[in-house]
Amino acid sequence: MKKRVLPLLMASSMMVSVTSPLFAQENEEQFDIHSTTEFVEETQSLEKESAYEATANGKTYSTLKEALEAGGEVKLLKDVEVNEIIEINNDTTLDLGDFTITNNAEKRPFVVKTENFTIKAKKGGMVIPESNAKSYGFVEFYGKNLSILGGYYSGKTDNGRLFRMNTTENNKTGTLKVRGIVVETNNDIIGHKSTFETYSGSITDCEFHTDTRAICIDVMDNTETSTMTISNTTAFSKRGPVIEVAGGNTILSDNDWTVTGDYEGGNSWARTAVGVGYEANVTIKSGNYSAKSTKPDEGYGVYIYTSGGTVNIEGGTFEGTTASLRADVNLGDYPNATSNIVVNGGQFTGDLQASTKTGKEKITVNAGDFNGITDKTLAEGNNVQIDGGAFDKDVKTKTPNAKDKEIVTITRNDSLRYVYGKPSVEEALKNTVPGDKVEIIQNITEVTVPGGVEVENKTENEVTVNGIEVGKGETITTPAPSTGGGGSTVKLNPVYRAYNPNNGEHLYTLDEKEYKHVASVGWDAEGVAFMAEEEKNGQALYRVYNPNSGLHHYTLDEKEKNTLVYLGWHDEKVAWYTSKKPQSAPVYRVYNPNDGNHHYTMNKQEKDVLVSYGWQDEGIAFRTAPIEK
Repeated sequence: MKKRVLPLLMASSMMVSVTSPLFAQENEEQFDIHSTTEFVEETQSLEKESAYEATANGKTYSTLKEALEAGGEVKLLKDVEVNEIIEINNDTTLDLGDFTITNNAEKRPFVVKTENFTIKAKKGGMVIPESNAKSYGFVEFYGKNLSILGGYYSGKTDNGRLFRMNTTENNKTGTLKVRGIVVETNNDIIGHKSTFETYSGSITDCEFHTDTRAICIDVMDNTETSTMTISNTTAFSKRGPVIEVAGGNTILSDNDWTVTGDYEGGNSWARTAVGVGYEANVTIKSGNYSAKSTKPDEGYGVYIYTSGGTVNIEGGTFEGTTASLRADVNLGDYPNATSNIVVNGGQFTGDLQASTKTGKEKITVNAGDFNGITDKTLAEGNNVQIDGGAFDKDVKTKTPNAKDKEIVTITRNDSLRYVYGKPSVEEALKNTVPGDKVEIIQNITEVTVPGGVEVENKTENEVTVNGIEVGKGETITTPAPSTGGGGSTVKLNPVYRAYNPNNGEHLYTLDEKEYKHVASVGWDAEGVAFMAEEEKNGQALYRVYNPNSGLHHYTLDEKEKNTLVYLGWHDEKVAWYTSKKPQSAPVYRVYNPNDGNHHYTMNKQEKDVLVSYGWQDEGIAFRTAPIEK
């Protein structure tokens, strides 16, 4: 939780010079009292100004109400209590700065009946005190363009939507821009009283804490004109949904939304991170969307309600105690409704449910990683179609034309995965590691895997594995990577590499979940970079994180690690264990003096190219086993 500290007083100071006796008479003759008089006038002006609550277009006003009635550029001068509803009829930008408005009025203190209204804040914001049980929130808006840019907003209300947008007889269009706000409340945060014809805007870099729903979008238009983009926003809801989209187009990326299920009462369908209805179109590019509940038939990552809609998932992580994804339709209430979820990537924990048996709901999976699949997903009446992806259960019965699909199974540490479709199979084989077992089921004639992987051919034809022909029913274990020395082999673990296209950093991690997570939020998954030893055989490699630059650093030198931690880097402990043997394969380290980035690679040619571009060659960082392909 971000803390907001409000300034309690302002102080001014004056520096006094001491004149040398040698020049005393000359300075006395030339002494000009203008600067002193000016300082006194400015000080008196500040003292006078402190008696005022706000300015509007540079003019001071005794009360905030007077300033808002004047409109224009309104700036708060101190903490203010609002005890009555203020109607705003002129386009206004309200700059709170570092000050706070306390709402003692009934309902919402600001009723805005003008086309444009903006709230700006640094450390300031608005609060509802516990003593005001009749407050509904902060802003009732009847206009076109509402912006909330920064600030901290808190307080409880039994008749929520802290910021409520409304249509009028002459205006059915709305635009909302929200950036960098932090909210703590027990009810809705942003929503509508009435349905808009067209509605667009963005919500970004925010933090929401609420008992119920955070965002509600209600719009008739489903064209690109009505598009709302929500990104890099954290939300915690006790009940949910975090967002309810009724119509329009919504794009979600890099959000982190959690429904905890710690709320008594309300409808079971509300326990979802993303709720969709009334033919809304939602695209989810990345982020985390989780909803949990201890009760049956509750907890969904994404839920299309019975009024229908479309959700396209490109990436992200999704979790629900009942289902990660659910699509419903009620043709009795909504005779033209259809519900469609299309998955092209991401990580999912929980069943896939589209089981209302109307024929108008469907979940289509083209790619992705799925865990927690049960017989509910495989039920005959469940309209789920699998065209690709990796699953912890055999989903062939949900795969149309299964005989034409590329299929393999991969077993790692006694965990069996079923992989369907050429793109998913190729990706899964690329990320196999020594010790994995691969079964080639059908429609594959050639594979390439790292050394140390066991491959069994269960097809009716020969399969080429790393250039070696493997007959029907035969098994081959590709040559295992060696740590060097006498050809002996040890158990090795893969270190994955991912690339951040935004800041140019490569992340190296032994944690496959971390690797998949960063890939789900926009990093490029580059597969296995090198191998790590077991602790008993290796040397500790430390990882630290710079919260200012967002970069990681890796080092064998514990003193270097401790120095960086002392300077403010975060200690992320031992990243993995490297080889102690001098004959093991080297991992080179190069340094970019322009952005402070380090890069690690086993590829000498890659290292040399970077050095030719101006990176500094820092030699061998550590040693590891080569990855044989």
